[in-house]
Amino acid sequence: MTDRRARYDAAGPLIALAGLVAGVLVGVEVGPAPAAGVYAVGVIGLAASWWTTTRVRVALAALALGALGCAAMQRALDGGVDAPVHEWQGIRATFDATVARDPTGTPYSTSLVLRLHGVADDATGSVRPLRPALLYATGSGDAAGRLRVLTTGDRVVVSGLVRPLGPVDDWLQWRHVVARLERVSLLEFSPPSSPMFAVADRLRAVVLRGTSHLPLEQRAQVAGFVLGDTRELPRELEQAYRDAGLSHLLVVSGANVAFALALAGPVIRRLPLAGRFGAGTAVVVLFATMTRFEPSVLRASVLAATVMLTDLVGRPTSRLRMLALAVIALVVVDPFLVFVPGFLLSCAATAGIAFWARPIGAALPGPRVVRETTAVSLAAQLGVAPVLLARFGEIPVVAPLANLVAAPAAEPLGVIGLAGGSFAGLVAPRIPLVGAVVALPLRLLVDWVSLVARTAASVPLVVDRRAALAVVAVVSLAAAGWRGRGGSLRRDASRSGRSLPDAPTR
Repeated sequence: MTDRRARYDAAGPLIALAGLVAGVLVGVEVGPAPAAGVYAVGVIGLAASWWTTTRVRVALAALALGALGCAAMQRALDGGVDAPVHEWQGIRATFDATVARDPTGTPYSTSLVLRLHGVADDATGSVRPLRPALLYATGSGDAAGRLRVLTTGDRVVVSGLVRPLGPVDDWLQWRHVVARLERVSLLEFSPPSSPMFAVADRLRAVVLRGTSHLPLEQRAQVAGFVLGDTRELPRELEQAYRDAGLSHLLVVSGANVAFALALAGPVIRRLPLAGRFGAGTAVVVLFATMTRFEPSVLRASVLAATVMLTDLVGRPTSRLRMLALAVIALVVVDPFLVFVPGFLLSCAATAGIAFWARPIGAALPGPRVVRETTAVSLAAQLGVAPVLLARFGEIPVVAPLANLVAAPAAEPLGVIGLAGGSFAGLVAPRIPLVGAVVALPLRLLVDWVSLVARTAASVPLVVDRRAALAVVAVVSLAAAGWRGRGGSLRRDASRSGRSLPDAPTR
């Protein structure tokens, strides 16, 4: 499928996605409400769009998705306002809960997200069921040490002081957290009852055990590259990755999902087509559970499932179209994702690669492997630049160069970290030498990427919004002048009866 055909194929879903996002933003302005009527209008409009012609279908789908986005956002906001936990604000209460997000922080101050299931009645000692709600729990001192050993999926009984979210807690609101639980004490806990979480935790432990021969700093970086787990990463090193424009390497992306599918490939390929789809989907879900369903993982997982589904039904389509459909599905289910930076950066990087990787690769000189790697890196940087500018106000000038230099080590690091770490974790207890062998290339690759991050972070040059607008204006004027010059040359050649050769194509 040509680039022009791919863009045309994706135009409809991209327009529909724009309508959905616009509806979500309108929903924020309108505010919390059940919005049942608006939701019904959106569902009916979306169903009706299937019975119309192509152009009318796109317009009607965009309007219907706009209504759905508005209703979904209003309903999500309304759920936070009406969460039953608010009746205990300012009171210390005991809750039955599940760990929804792994603990972070230090041994003396730990925070985690809990999903509440019930509240203990002090008079009777029984637990009264509650509508599920997320709380941001924090503990210090001895309690912090006990909270820090918990993992996602653990069932706990905790006691704490319920507080409302503060003015600086917007990032918690967009992760569906409705209140804080402070001065938490862990009273009881039990391992995950869900088989999926139990299996995922065992696999995480295997991968991390396979990197046990690495020093702590390198081991923490491998955990970030493979599982998106940066809890043990030194803050100064994490900041260096961010300042160098390499923080995306510590976030699980589509490449990690592809590595997981490739690892299971020898088994999946032996199955019939329907079996491949089922087994591939199971691998994606399991890997997403291992990486704790971070927003970037959700995007990559749903996109991978979309690709496998198109293969199953025999209707391959463009990457842009699949990306748009995957994002639409996710935002309809969870409109808060529109305000999560990790999700936006993941979508923007993928869109940038789909739009510009091939044209940039065709324009670059050099061997094919170098051109493709360079093109993907530059295209991803172009994609995320608007998000970085809008969210953080600036982007490091050195980011494209840092990504080019780090890319040759980053890709094999993900493969060796997942495949080698898994193998070493399985056999290392009996054959310790395997872990040492796997650790050698991992350490070399990690040291190279961290050196690039620290070196690039030391370059203080950044591009702010005004500078970015100036660059875009200059490039646009230059491109317009170049196109105008080319058109003038062709007109002159036509008048003189001569013809200009066509530009070479790749």
